[in-house]
Amino acid sequence: MSAAVTPRPAPHTAGLMRSIYLPRTADALAFAMSTYGIPLLVLATTRSAALTGAAFALEWIPRLAAFGWAGSVVDRRRAAVVFHLASLGRAMALAAGAVLLHLHPSGIVASATVMVLAATTGVLTEFSYIAAETAGAAAGRRAGARAHRVQGVLLGIDQTATLAGPALAGVLLLAGPPPMLAVITVLSLLAGVVLDGEAVVVVDGRISFAAAQSRAASSPARARELAEVYPALFIVWDVLALPTGDVRARPYEERRAAMLDVLVGLPGPSRIQAVSATDDPEVAQAWFDSLQDTGVEGVVAKLGTSPYRAGRSSSWKKVRHSETVDAEVIGYTGPAARPRTLAVRLPGGRTVLSQALGAPLAAQVAALLAAAPVSGRGRTDTGEPYTVTMADLVVEVLAGTIRHAVVTVTRLR
Repeated sequence: MSAAVTPRPAPHTAGLMRSIYLPRTADALAFAMSTYGIPLLVLATTRSAALTGAAFALEWIPRLAAFGWAGSVVDRRRAAVVFHLASLGRAMALAAGAVLLHLHPSGIVASATVMVLAATTGVLTEFSYIAAETAGAAAGRRAGARAHRVQGVLLGIDQTATLAGPALAGVLLLAGPPPMLAVITVLSLLAGVVLDGEAVVVVDGRISFAAAQSRAASSPARARELAEVYPALFIVWDVLALPTGDVRARPYEERRAAMLDVLVGLPGPSRIQAVSATDDPEVAQAWFDSLQDTGVEGVVAKLGTSPYRAGRSSSWKKVRHSETVDAEVIGYTGPAARPRTLAVRLPGGRTVLSQALGAPLAAQVAALLAAAPVSGRGRTDTGEPYTVTMADLVVEVLAGTIRHAVVTVTRLR
């Protein structure tokens, strides 16, 4: 058995979020930052407008030539494999470039490095782009009647990255070429690797989910202020995909070893950290007994041979100091922009209203309700009215409250 201390049980995000949206976001940002940032890097390094123009040509001529080839490779090797391998290749090229520019910030080596980066990243980006488009189209077909929503999200991701990527590259370049290349490297690596984990915020030495929810509900300016005072960490529990493809069927012990290999490759100091793990029951018991005051809610015991399965699994056992259960959101009371309570369906099938939502949680829920269609009015088992929503939401509620007419919602899953 393997036991892993977790700040909180992982929220199993929707399959589209994990397999399509998050990799697409990382790849789109890497695409935009490299497409416009590399020529800026050439200008900053060589001070030559002619070489900057040549860098654009080196990016786009091979890229355009690779269109048909990339499509053929995706057809033969599958979109996921090509996407992951192209993203990994781009990450390795950029990491090598960052090291060379750190060692040789000017001169012939620097000029040659940035020009080679322009050509290399252009071709690899084209492969990842074609693979991402193919995967997005397939996801839309699988979504059936919701295909337009999937394509709308993908279009929004691409357009946002197109606007934000060049600006971010320019800002990072002010700190020097290596920092910009390091960020694009991380984005490329994240596009080629799918991790399962959770962002946490530590306040006064204790994990604070209220602070994390407040951060999510804040304006961009306020979120930046909070991030400076209480930076967030991303705690990684598992790896679902590597550049070689889907690894969810592999045993947990193999996945964890692969996950650690991925995280070791990140530039340090990194705020992406692996969860602690042990195969010693006494150590796990000591963690369970001693870490509650820091906000750690318990431990997760995983069978070392178990594959990754979304949702509940008989080979994974969560042991909390305070037990919770998942409940499906079927509606809400109050306006969608500021819901007062949620109507939920409990594991046994009973429908009830929740207690009043706190402001951060209400804002987080409202953002998701806004995109979901409304389907009339409904009533709980005890007759309380609510607005029916088609949003695909799951919340965590305290197990000790589910016997009552209302339940306490702790967070979104």
